[in-house]
Amino acid sequence: MSDEDEDFQFFDPTDMERMLLPQRKLAARPAGEGMNSGVLYDVDGVKELKSKSTSVASMTRIRRKKVHGSAAAFLNHNILSAMYKFLPYEDLIIQSRTSRDFYKALRKVPLNLTCHGERARMLCKHLSGLAVPNSTIRILRLGEERDTIRETALNDLCVAFQNAVVPRLTNFHIEINPDTGEQGIFTLIDAMLTNPLNELRCLDFEGSYIGQKSARKLADILASKKFSMVEELNLSRNGMGEQGTKFMVKGLVSNGGACPKLKVLNLERNDVGKGWRTIPKALGGDAFKSSLVDFNCSNNNITGDAMRIAADECHGGIEHVLKYLNFSYNDLGDIGAARFVNLFLGFSTSIIKLHLSSIDGQTKFALGLAKAIEDSRLPHLEHLDIGKNAIARQGIERLSQALETGRGPARPQ
Repeated sequence: MSDEDEDFQFFDPTDMERMLLPQRKLAARPAGEGMNSGVLYDVDGVKELKSKSTSVASMTRIRRKKVHGSAAAFLNHNILSAMYKFLPYEDLIIQSRTSRDFYKALRKVPLNLTCHGERARMLCKHLSGLAVPNSTIRILRLGEERDTIRETALNDLCVAFQNAVVPRLTNFHIEINPDTGEQGIFTLIDAMLTNPLNELRCLDFEGSYIGQKSARKLADILASKKFSMVEELNLSRNGMGEQGTKFMVKGLVSNGGACPKLKVLNLERNDVGKGWRTIPKALGGDAFKSSLVDFNCSNNNITGDAMRIAADECHGGIEHVLKYLNFSYNDLGDIGAARFVNLFLGFSTSIIKLHLSSIDGQTKFALGLAKAIEDSRLPHLEHLDIGKNAIARQGIERLSQALETGRGPARPQ
């Protein structure tokens, strides 16, 4: 066991046998202050407390000031969530030996657990060893781009899901190390299906590089409506490729919609390529057109030829309820960019933010976008990003004129 393993002691407020924090890990208390019950110490600079009222926010400016009265009532009435980012113990906000009522109240507070690297590994180990479910854990974020989850931690996490220790999980984010291979994501998904996660609303596999085979497996699971309550699905940076994208789209639209409440879909950086041809038709179909409001398909090696095929199959344009659309960094060419405008802006839309930077749009693209604005097809537009496109003077003047009519944002960015 490493020195870091010995030092790491996960503070779980639901653990009845470990009600006290190890005092040797806490910052020294101010001289002359006794250990008063019902006291909250050291709230200076804490950004993880969220409250219903501004009075609690003002407490973050207090340094080591006692908060007298009922700490339990304070938590019950003011704190909406508590986040532990696995900081050193001297940075934790709860003083050792605080009253038992305080901890009883804390056990009711929803937890947002965020960690990566060695801390994430230790957390997964802790969760795998829980004997009873922890109903307070609602948000679980494990790993980040430089500290992804490796095989040992992933296996422990699978055990935790199999033992149903996080039954009320609402948001799950994980970045799996590519060294685990496709079998790693297979095992995790199977473990998540062992017991129902009826409250899961956000499923985030960003940066896990699940590949084509795992994309197909996940698509089949989604098609069976195992995650039908999910409202946000993030599959960005996963290398699904053309075939994996086709499998995923097919799974999401099957049976009338695998996730009928889906609001956010992120497919950024998946090398979609020619797989794009299946997406617009799906976005305009019954599975998405009444719920999906945020779609990101940027940086996916989608060309003008793929756009032409998609536009032909959709007979010109699709109706949708998107409010946020990001299609930047796809080399469409001027004609392809103009086709994109006709495809997504052919009807009146609800789009608020539109990102179309670096798509090689030129005059035809600018003229098409200007016409969409003039025809009031973007009445709610507040943010327009068309940077890094080689738009000639004619296009710039026409677009500027359309924007100045007041039917669009003040200026493109």
